[in-house]
Amino acid sequence: EEEEEEEEEEEAGPTPVRGGYARVDDGDGAGDANIAGGGSASWRRDPVIRRAVINQVGCTFVVIVGAEATPIWMATSRTYGGLGFTSVDIGAFGSVMGVTILVFAATLFAFLADRFGVTRSVMWACAANGFIFAAHPLAYFAQERSHALTWFLVSIFAVGRGCMGPVVMGGVSLILNNSSPRKQLGKVNGFAGTFSNLARAGAPIVGGALIAGMVHATRETVHKEDDGGVEFDVARTFPPTWWPFVVIAAGFFALAWQTSSLPRSLDSPRTS
Repeated sequence: EEEEEEEEEEEAGPTPVRGGYARVDDGDGAGDANIAGGGSASWRRDPVIRRAVINQVGCTFVVIVGAEATPIWMATSRTYGGLGFTSVDIGAFGSVMGVTILVFAATLFAFLADRFGVTRSVMWACAANGFIFAAHPLAYFAQERSHALTWFLVSIFAVGRGCMGPVVMGGVSLILNNSSPRKQLGKVNGFAGTFSNLARAGAPIVGGALIAGMVHATRETVHKEDDGGVEFDVARTFPPTWWPFVVIAAGFFALAWQTSSLPRSLDSPRTS
């Protein structure tokens, strides 16, 4: 009798398939072609997860591009559109921003997320960063009047970026976690982390290229005699100092728009 019971249990068990066992349909519609412990195909096709991954990778890329471009621009001489800062000046800027991050990372993001929700907080933080980066070249033109005015603007930029940085980076990570089913959280984070690392690797190259392009454009258009080319008219109307920061600001505005399209359900963890 015991042998017969064991045989019946084996017959009633899950059907072996390649790579594991087929999920048993319990009558609630969940027993589709998923494999126990798998479901990888389903989360990769999930549009909400896909948009959350794009959001995190995009924010990582643009934030690092801005972070890498700023000190290079500060160290560039004023002749070529930079601020001509010394290493001490750049270190002071980084210190102000770092202290701000330490102070507000644990307070501002939590307050905004509780008050307005994660998605809206990230959206407005990206938009604020867009305006902050677009205003960076004002420090270049302020040097013509006063070095103190330049430092006043630079300090505002440092505080603003220090406040918004934790909101953006902490927010996109929370959005990604909230978009994922609990059982697939590790896979989703690993998948997003792969592309985020690629973004981290490529962002410094892009940030340096933007400043190099500014220097080249300044050398070839501002400091050379106008030969009637359209590039001279563009550089005279819209100086190359603005160009890299307009590109970075556009990236943040695009991320703000993309974040605004995310569902508000991502403000809370996904339960299924």
